[in-house]
Amino acid sequence: MKWTLINARSVCNKFTELYQVLYDCDYDIVLITETWLNDKFPNSIIDPHNCYYIFRCDRSAATGGGVCVLVSKRYNAVEVCVPRISTTLEICCVDIDCSGVICRTCLVYRPPKSTNMPEIIDSLRCLIETRGPCIIAGDLNCKDINWAPMEAPIDGVHDLLLDFCVSYGFTQLTNEPTRSSSLLDIVLSNTPLTVCDSRVTCPFSNSDHSQVEFTTFFESPNRGGSPRTASHHHKYYDWKNADFAGISQYLSSVDWA
Repeated sequence: MKWTLINARSVCNKFTELYQVLYDCDYDIVLITETWLNDKFPNSIIDPHNCYYIFRCDRSAATGGGVCVLVSKRYNAVEVCVPRISTTLEICCVDIDCSGVICRTCLVYRPPKSTNMPEIIDSLRCLIETRGPCIIAGDLNCKDINWAPMEAPIDGVHDLLLDFCVSYGFTQLTNEPTRSSSLLDIVLSNTPLTVCDSRVTCPFSNSDHSQVEFTTFFESPNRGGSPRTASHHHKYYDWKNADFAGISQYLSSVDWA
């Protein structure tokens, strides 16, 4: 499946460019942050050819913000109810049937000076309580996280997001800055081996953010002809309850030379 993550800085004045993305680039999933949409823009103007299922979370209190997930009608998709811990949350969550594997996808936007990161993390904790793979993408404006050594300032924003990723086994897959020298548009996965070809590409229209493209491959649970039964189980690492002190002690005892 071919995905793209876009910070549009408003699609309301860029519908021609949006139609090129939807109809000429053959994306299966299009994730858009900062849509700036509101109830004056029906789904029919976003996708006039009716090729995509559209899931939106528009900002209601002011201009700007908003997120939108578009899923090609080649796949089945169902919206997941987001816990409304705060009315300021801009999160859209969708379950996508990828050849029998349900991939839960959460798209998030957090404004630069917002103080609602605790509420975002609480919502994400609820949303990732599922047996299948999860992808969390969007612009959370956490430019000061250094994803390679997993370091972040302790400010109640960056450290909360990094602690969440470590606790629940999410890997960040965007490998280049997406706005000037800052890495803002991120793709997180708890099954990173299913995600490949992640790359930063040209901005959408006149947006000051670059797009992030990536591809996912999910193995069908029925591959090989074995029927799926109620006793079928998936195994996942329980990072939340891991003994990190013990892991660190063991790694320190290894002679890496």
